[in-house]
Amino acid sequence: MKRTNKLTIITIFGALALLMAACSPALDKTQEPNDNLTLANPAAVYCENLGYTLLSVERNGGEDADCVFSNGSQCAQWDFLAGRCGQPFSYCEQQGGTLEEGGNVGICRFADGSYCDEYAFLTGECAKGDNPEEASISAENEGSYPVDPEIALVDIEIQGFNDALSYILEYMQDQYDFRASEPWTETDITTDNTTATTTHRYVSGPLTVVISTMASAPANDYIINEVSNLTNGFIWRGTLSYNGTVLTDEVHLPGTIKSVEEARDAVFAYLNQAYGTPILSNWSDEGSTQGTLNDHPTTVRTFSANSWVVVLEFEPTSPLVASYHVTVEEQSGSIDWEGNITLYGEITEGSTLP
Repeated sequence: MKRTNKLTIITIFGALALLMAACSPALDKTQEPNDNLTLANPAAVYCENLGYTLLSVERNGGEDADCVFSNGSQCAQWDFLAGRCGQPFSYCEQQGGTLEEGGNVGICRFADGSYCDEYAFLTGECAKGDNPEEASISAENEGSYPVDPEIALVDIEIQGFNDALSYILEYMQDQYDFRASEPWTETDITTDNTTATTTHRYVSGPLTVVISTMASAPANDYIINEVSNLTNGFIWRGTLSYNGTVLTDEVHLPGTIKSVEEARDAVFAYLNQAYGTPILSNWSDEGSTQGTLNDHPTTVRTFSANSWVVVLEFEPTSPLVASYHVTVEEQSGSIDWEGNITLYGEITEGSTLP
């Protein structure tokens, strides 16, 4: 892979914030408080100012929050602001734009080619028609990596599978902290086909990358069929151009529900937030049985606490379960709830509470 220029971007946002804080005068106690949009956590403010609810959750060993939408589905607050999930509920798409994934904040693009930082669009600091120069970047580079117009000038040429693997791994590490701890093994998995494509699979422990390209052309796009992590459910698919442009077709961020107990607790946290049901910790495992769901064999796990019974049914897969079907019952008959929770913590209701 050839690079004739190398650009380094240094983030100075934090330094500017410290400088502004040091130079700002003390707030007069008689001064009216700032609008909520200026609070410290923009992800929480973004969610709540759109009329949604924040649900406290534990994620990756720390405290976090999910934004719960009007239909009961939810996604992590920062993922929502970044445009990685919940796009139909975003301010951008409510106003007729298209929300694209950004680093920490999504990009709202409009039909006239202009765009705004999603948070700045919400606060009114940016509006449709702004940023016309940047928006004139050709459509084939929109949403690509690198996304900065200056970086797009870097002369890059992808020459073969090894270059393609190195470049896509660099992109994955930068965007998703996707890192290998073991050497990569390469296998040619090309099958007989009429399109003359060659496909290679690369494996490093639980990590897999599958790349395809036309066998004969000297300069071609590379189809990234799969970038995945078996241990956390991360999946990415897209295209890598020979000039280094990366286009994302599909991405599933690492799952947050990695056990039946986490699924149970996440459902009860949701019910507490949505309906005021109690948070329970004294669960007893009542064991498991075998069942059938949609003509597939399932495992059924039952837990009880006080007068509550929760039953979770799922297709047993290793190491992660894609979705749990959950029923919750309060034995006095006051509550009867049914729904589903996915590996990514998305909850949909199949019935409502009395």
